[in-house]
Amino acid sequence: MPSAASNEQRAASDSAQRILTYGGARPLARGGGRRFIDTSFLTELNMTHEPTAPVPAPAVASSDADVEFVVERTFDAPRDLVFRAWTEPDRLAAWFGPRGMPTRTARFDLRPGGTYLYAMAVPGGAEWWGRWVFREVVPPERVAFVASFSDPEGGVTRAPFAADWPLETLSTVTFAEHAGRTTVTMRGLPINATEAERQAFKAGHASMTQGWGGTLDQLAGYLATA
Repeated sequence: MPSAASNEQRAASDSAQRILTYGGARPLARGGGRRFIDTSFLTELNMTHEPTAPVPAPAVASSDADVEFVVERTFDAPRDLVFRAWTEPDRLAAWFGPRGMPTRTARFDLRPGGTYLYAMAVPGGAEWWGRWVFREVVPPERVAFVASFSDPEGGVTRAPFAADWPLETLSTVTFAEHAGRTTVTMRGLPINATEAERQAFKAGHASMTQGWGGTLDQLAGYLATA
């Protein structure tokens, strides 16, 4: 009969298929065919079962424009409300993260140099921690932060799904309003990263697009009732 511990490990492994990182968005497990799907910033994670080789570093360094991830969505809500949904902890916790994995806030200090430290509940009782360190806050136009996985104290850790995933991703979110609707554009770019980490991030663009699509669906649902 499987032990309670093995059941919990399987539950945590199953949940990894839905984890959203923000990028942030870290202990990494090598091998196992894991591939990233979304953070950071908070994305969703998909896992394949076939072993895959590490992403080789190219002979020529990649450009930022080639590596940068961009996602955009227009919401039927005024800019002030959408900005607050990204920058107020209670509102952020209402939509940020994978479905069925509630997020709780441990620390939220909205200022340059301040930190958003959060935990996402993983089925089986575990928690995955992440943090944003704010670089820029310009209400209601823009917010920028460095997203990472973390420990409960806020120390940066490796991602739990890919050994070559960048430790830090600079995420810049802009808010543009037109006729009562708001377009949100998020750009993510690894910083202080090796070329192998940049290539791993680039290889995850399609998966991140899918993962952020689900997360922004949740934001749309929240805005519709806020």
